[in-house]
Amino acid sequence: MSRYNRNYDVAPDGRFLMVRATGERRPPEIHVVLNWFEELERLAPTKD
Repeated sequence: MSRYNRNYDVAPDGRFLMVRATGERRPPEIHVVLNWFEELERLAPTKD
């Protein structure tokens, strides 16, 4: 078993899910980013 924890996953529909530590002591929050791939393609288009 690996000693490293994976803090991300890819949902079956292709969504990328990530957990990151902020170093702050407050209740955890979850930020879900929808349509991130479309936004990425808009900001950094690939050559087709």
